This record gives sequence, C-alpha cells and structure tokens, in this order.
Amino acid sequence: MATGPVLSAAGTLPARTVHLIESAEAARHPARPIEDAMTVTPSFAAVFDGVTSLDPPDGTLITPGFRAVQGALDAMNFAVPGSKPAELVQLLHAGVARARESSEPSGCVAAVLDAAAGRVVRVGDVSVLVDGVLYPARTVYEDLLAEQRAEHLRALIELGRTVPDLQARDLGRAAIEQLLHLGRRLWNRIPDDPGVGVLDGTSTPDSLIDVIDVSRAVEVVLATDGYPDPRPTLDASEAALADRLRTDPLMIADPPKTKGLTPGARSFDDRLYLRVGLRPANR
Repeated sequence: MATGPVLSAAGTLPARTVHLIESAEAARHPARPIEDAMTVTPSFAAVFDGVTSLDPPDGTLITPGFRAVQGALDAMNFAVPGSKPAELVQLLHAGVARARESSEPSGCVAAVLDAAAGRVVRVGDVSVLVDGVLYPARTVYEDLLAEQRAEHLRALIELGRTVPDLQARDLGRAAIEQLLHLGRRLWNRIPDDPGVGVLDGTSTPDSLIDVIDVSRAVEVVLATDGYPDPRPTLDASEAALADRLRTDPLMIADPPKTKGLTPGARSFDDRLYLRVGLRPANR
C-alpha cells in the first residue's frame, strides 16, 4: 500500500462536514470491555485507544486505559472546530487528567479529524488513511520491543517450544516486561525518536503531534493498532487481520507486535475501524 508523508494543512478551506461511511469495534477478549472508542459529529471524527495496563488484573473491568479513553472522549464535547493542533491536544490531556483515579500511568493515543481545519491531528499509533494512502505513525520504541519479543519467541520455537504453548504463556512478552514499564516513563519526555506521544494528562511536545492534511480528501480512515494492516475498507481490513491471526497467532512476523493471540481471545488486541467521508457543508 502506498504511504505518504505527514503534511500540514494550509490555505483557505471550503466548509465541509463529516459523514459516517462504516465503522466497527471489537474487544480483544469476550470477557473484557473494549478500551477503544470513537465519536463522529458533523465537525469531527475521532478515535481513541487506551494504553494496555501492565499490572495484573485485579478483578475490575475499568482499567487506567479505559478511564483515559473516556476522559478524552468527554473532552471532545468541548472541542472547537478549527482549533490549533496543540490546543486540541491539550484539551484532550485535560480530559484524561480529570478521569485519572489511580497512581498507575493512565493514557491513550488518538487521531482526530477536524473538518473545519482540513486536518487530522494524531498523538500515538492510530493508523490514518487518506483516500487510500496510509500515513504511518511513529512507533520506534514499541517497534524495538516488538522485535525483541519476536526474536525471543522465534528462538524458543527453534528449541522445540510449540506455538500453542507460547500462546498460553507468552515468554516473549515476559522478556520485555521491564522495558514496557520503562516506556511509560518516556511518555512525552523525548521530543524525537524514540519519543512516545501519549495523552496522559500532562502535555505532548509539538514534535510528537502529527498533523496530516485532509483539505482535499474525500475519505479518511482512522483505525487503532488492533488492525496491523489497515485497508481502505472495513471488509479488506478484517480479511487482512483474519489472515494474519491464522498464519501468525503469536504476531511475530513482519511487522511484529508486543503481544499475540491468547487462548479464548478473539484477536491479539482491541480494534476499532472508522471510515468517514468529507463533503460540502451545504449538502
């Protein structure tokens, strides 16, 4: 699939509105609520993905990532069309801060389409496709950890461990656990690679805020990273995911992920897909 650089919208834009074409969401495991969320209004389309909790489950279904997503989602009620990217991001941070209830780092990533500004503002690893062209997110730190996990699991398979055994007990993820914790300390603190932009209730450096020009776009897709190979349509994205899970349940092929498909789960991660169109406001 073609990819494009991140660009900033410029110039005078015609008034346009957002309309929903198709969407879908599914939790990773049927026993857990989804930590991804979306909203669509005539002015905005937004997708949020809660950061996976690293602490063992304590019986509650309300994780820090879930709370962060709900806080950012609530903040969208106060978003002003045409706001500067940094102002919009800070509004979302404030929403996350209001929703925080524990000492564990609470955060989410997001992509927000602002029809009035003709741009998508992104913090983190939400995938964005503009008229079929993928604008990949910067995921340097997570990519490094995913490759370490994959190498660890490949070595174990070479030594005789089976894929089902490693699905039941992901020794690769265990091997990178401390580095995953360290990554939380890097949130918004390094302004370039391997900087990690996250909505955590603080602030994000401008250099970690992606601004993608959609001033002339017809369709925009926003998808969380539960779709490792997002496509311009939902059916194609679901087919690509199903094929990947069938051939690579550990998610260690190219590109690898920091977690795989576990017993009883529907997929390796929560997923949300949102495809919208942009049309003149008078239509």
